[in-house]
Amino acid sequence: MNSVKKVLYIVTPGKHSEAVFNYAKQIAAAKGNLLTVLSISPKIPNRLHRFLTGLSGSEIEQLIAKEEESQIRDLVSQSIKTEPQTSLLFRIGDLLETVIEEVKSTPYSLVIKEKEEPEKSISHASPDFKLLRNCPVPVLLLEPNHLNGFQEICVAIDPLHEDPNNAPLNQRLLATAREAAKREQSNLHIVSAWKLFGDDFIRHRMDPDEFNQAEHAYKENVEKEMQKVVSASNYPGTKESLHLLHGDPKYVIPHFLKTHHIDLLVIGTVVRTGLQGVLIGNTAEKILGDTQCSLLTLKPEE
Repeated sequence: MNSVKKVLYIVTPGKHSEAVFNYAKQIAAAKGNLLTVLSISPKIPNRLHRFLTGLSGSEIEQLIAKEEESQIRDLVSQSIKTEPQTSLLFRIGDLLETVIEEVKSTPYSLVIKEKEEPEKSISHASPDFKLLRNCPVPVLLLEPNHLNGFQEICVAIDPLHEDPNNAPLNQRLLATAREAAKREQSNLHIVSAWKLFGDDFIRHRMDPDEFNQAEHAYKENVEKEMQKVVSASNYPGTKESLHLLHGDPKYVIPHFLKTHHIDLLVIGTVVRTGLQGVLIGNTAEKILGDTQCSLLTLKPEE
């Protein structure tokens, strides 16, 4: 994360943890980067306006926004005075639309937001889910209960990629995770999940010995390709361990995160829209609702 030039920290009503804000400052300050705090207050849905009495919808929006602005200014003024140059923005509107508009108009390299509770984040309508799917820059969702330093960092890579964009993405994921591990002086776990395609179907239609041989050969191939990816770049000063996880990544990666007490997961994600996105999603989105750690997602560069 040392490559960050300008950081955007998103706050929403009731979601402006001092711990998350201080960590956002640490990331921005790592190389003297700028920090922008973007406070987004919601618009009152049009369907509710006719039920309001005494105050109009716009008046209520302004009252909420004014209260938020007061709290954010207090948060910034009372924080540790070692922060980088910080600017404040206050908006009323849809969170995703506001964030996308801001990152398109200003060259941010990272968007930070406090992570939602797991039961909320798995919804396709949740702000976290929408950010992962649509934000064009890296997104860091910080778990407020895991901010005493990232002692254990995990990065998930895909060594057997078919998409040509995944090869450079793997290297960016590794570089980002290694930089974070070096800065935090933490352990870095490099994981890859593998599963023989259609194994549940073909397992019972092949000779057991032949199936085991095929599965073993595939595992060895994954391991060899994983070693190639990891050794393609040299990054001294980090304590690294490699883990091959057998099974569906959306199940085995969350299990690994829990059993190894991971504080931060670095993972790639893709933009999926339409029916394909609803039905398939991607691993990062599926993991989102089943983890208690912070999550940093990167997309392939266009």
